[in-house]
Amino acid sequence: MVEDLAFTNSGNRRDWLSRIDKDSKEARNKRIFDLWLACYTQGEIAEKEGINHQAVDLVLQEMAELPKIAKPFAEHLTDGVERFSR
Repeated sequence: MVEDLAFTNSGNRRDWLSRIDKDSKEARNKRIFDLWLACYTQGEIAEKEGINHQAVDLVLQEMAELPKIAKPFAEHLTDGVERFSR
């Protein structure tokens, strides 16, 4: 009966579900960051979490406060090698 009273207001139900979503997202983001710290690649993390590479990249930028760059660092290294090897 007490549980029924807590959900009579749709706002209470929405707040409760919103909190569950937020907690789930925070837990997922922590798992992603922990895997990254354990030297998993973004591709491996994406596969483990069932999300795409771009979602992993966004989480890591937020969690690690990484700067947004137009190209992955590895491509920049390749670009420099090609430029200087000519």
